[in-house]
Amino acid sequence: MNEKPPLPAKLHPLSPEGKPLAPTAPWKIVRFLFLTHFRIFHGLRVRGLHNVPSQGPMLLAPNHVSYFDPPLVGSTFPHLVHSMAWDALFLIPVFGRAIRSFGAFPVKLNTADKGAITQSLRILKGGACLVIFPEGGRSETGGLQEYEPGAARLAIQTGATVIPVTIPGGFDVWPRSNKLPRLYGPVTVKFHPPIPVHQVHGRDALQEALPALIEAMRHPVERRLRAYERLKMRKSRSK
Repeated sequence: MNEKPPLPAKLHPLSPEGKPLAPTAPWKIVRFLFLTHFRIFHGLRVRGLHNVPSQGPMLLAPNHVSYFDPPLVGSTFPHLVHSMAWDALFLIPVFGRAIRSFGAFPVKLNTADKGAITQSLRILKGGACLVIFPEGGRSETGGLQEYEPGAARLAIQTGATVIPVTIPGGFDVWPRSNKLPRLYGPVTVKFHPPIPVHQVHGRDALQEALPALIEAMRHPVERRLRAYERLKMRKSRSK
């Protein structure tokens, strides 16, 4: 039987020892720049920060509509967030080191990347925070797509608390059909109440627990997106 990889002594080379949620110095700078941009051009509003636990492990599960989603979630979250990024990006000089210092790690697209899965488990088992978009890819319509089981599976395997996240307005600012984002347009990031997850062992027990957790992750996001669409319709009728 293969042994599980040991947890690294430090999940991030620039994080203080024993503080897996502590933001790194580079990310504090980038976070400030992103927040400044989103507040000036998109009237950024952040809701539900009181729902964020002070301790990990945590798994953030946002809806996915644009390339803005990772920096929107990462910059508004109070803790360091680890995330997967296309492995080719890490081959770019300077840029690759930069995104690694911000908590990103490589994943091979369109494959079952065991290395990325192993690193995800290490991050969560180490008490840190991981962001995964359960839909997999960006929505073409702005509506919520079917959730893939990967994020829920990781949470069940590690007992990580799941925090659903909704990004109302993200699709209006940067729909998938546009190569570049619109310069203006309001965006909100909503952190929903955390979902406690009981760690289970064994394939059958895990498969049995998946559907309920996926539905619990999806429900608040779908409800918030529907409320946002109803609000848009009321505003358009009142004009």
